[in-house]
Order: sequence, then C-alpha cells, then structure tokens
Amino acid sequence: MSRAERVWEVPLDAAVWAPVAAGEARLALSSASAGGRPALRLDFDFKEGAGFVVARCPVQFEVCEDYTVTFRLRGVGRNNNLEIKLVDSIGQNVW
Repeated sequence: MSRAERVWEVPLDAAVWAPVAAGEARLALSSASAGGRPALRLDFDFKEGAGFVVARCPVQFEVCEDYTVTFRLRGVGRNNNLEIKLVDSIGQNVW
C-alpha cells in the first residue's frame, strides 16, 4: 500500500477521548455501537447559550498535503457547525 493509500483509524473508545466544553455548554462522551460497529457518542447541551464542545483525541499520524477525512455521522439536534481540526504536536498550527 502506498503512502497515498494509507488508512488510519482513530480509536472510538470513549476512554481515550477528552471532552472539552466552553461557556454554558456541556459534553459527555461514551462508547456506543451503531450498525454493529463501534461508535463514539457525544451527548451535548448548549443550555440555550453561547459556547462550544470539543471531543479531543491525541493521535500521531503523518499526513500528506492532500488527504481525505471520512466518517459516519448520525444525530439529532439544532443546525450547527461541525468542524474537524488537526493540530500539530506543539499545538501551534491548526488545519
């Protein structure tokens, strides 16, 4: 398999993820199953106020300039923005 075809899987065990919440928002993470496959469940509540939630998982992958992130997403909630951010090892650069 060439470097361009490499597939990395992020662990879906809630024990390796850290919940982060700002403002009045709340986030709880748990391991779940969806369609017979492991899943990470995010239970969040923005308490009708401003804030954000982050599910953070430290992994170390070297990615090429051209990469693709794929995942399955299912949920119920108000319209909002979903952002995926990759941070370098020193926390200085975010993509």
